[in-house]
Amino acid sequence: MKRALIVGAKGQDGTLLSSALNHQGFDVFGISRGNMDIGDPASVKNLLSRRFDHIYYLAAHHHASQDSLGAHEQELFKKSSEIHVDGLFHFLDGIRCASSLTRL
Repeated sequence: MKRALIVGAKGQDGTLLSSALNHQGFDVFGISRGNMDIGDPASVKNLLSRRFDHIYYLAAHHHASQDSLGAHEQELFKKSSEIHVDGLFHFLDGIRCASSLTRL
């Protein structure tokens, strides 16, 4: 049985994807905000040692586009970068080190 990991599993897209993959016969494992720190490379590598066939990286930092940023613009950029760039890099590096046959 193929194994899939969904990063951002509790969001709308992650929920729909999980259902679709289950119907295709995948064993689906999901992580979401609060149950794993994707900013920690060691945690990501440890997770990837479980050898997933596919990883779906749906993690995102959300904010409302109509919100006024003002003094919070730098904080928004920092949090977005941590999720969209650093977190993704940790998964790419983890795949390279621990699970080279995994497809992202």
